[in-house]
Amino acid sequence: MAQPESTGKKVASSSSTQSHQCVVYLCRAPIQNGNSASLSLLSSFASVSQRVCGNSWEKHWLVVFDYGEDAVLVCDADMDHSGALTGRKYWKVRTAVFNGSFSYKKRLGKHTIPKARIEEVMREMCDSGQYHLTNNNCQKWAKELLHRLGVEVPLDEPDAQAVVDDVVQPVARFTLLMGALAVAKFILFRGRV
Repeated sequence: MAQPESTGKKVASSSSTQSHQCVVYLCRAPIQNGNSASLSLLSSFASVSQRVCGNSWEKHWLVVFDYGEDAVLVCDADMDHSGALTGRKYWKVRTAVFNGSFSYKKRLGKHTIPKARIEEVMREMCDSGQYHLTNNNCQKWAKELLHRLGVEVPLDEPDAQAVVDDVVQPVARFTLLMGALAVAKFILFRGRV
């Protein structure tokens, strides 16, 4: 007996939905390019601040979409030859990704995200502005991609801008305040302290 037409469509729809199911990961890898002075400064601050801030903020962030195939879809952004922040996507062999390509992988859950939707969102994000080491970088881009795809961005992963706002600026203000107090004390007591 032939199946009703609506049942056939439902099966196709269910199959289509399953093909859009993916597990999303936020990954990080060592930063490998950029100008050496800024990377050197970033690296030295990172080693000092690691205990307070963790070590995810000074890494390159990537988003991985695992559709259960032999290859996973990797999306990230970097500075292009003109200095602009530019997103890219590529396929990478699943075993390479899950056996050590990236130093860290945080599972963000299973989601229904068609590959075409990722392409569409990346096209919308193609003009991300000029790259900046803390204000407009791969971390901001990855967070924005996840947000636009409806994937909750982890709050426990500070990015470089959060570290600057929450750690560097308060330390700098405190240091300036202490210096100003020392100068005022020196002036008030004419150096007899």
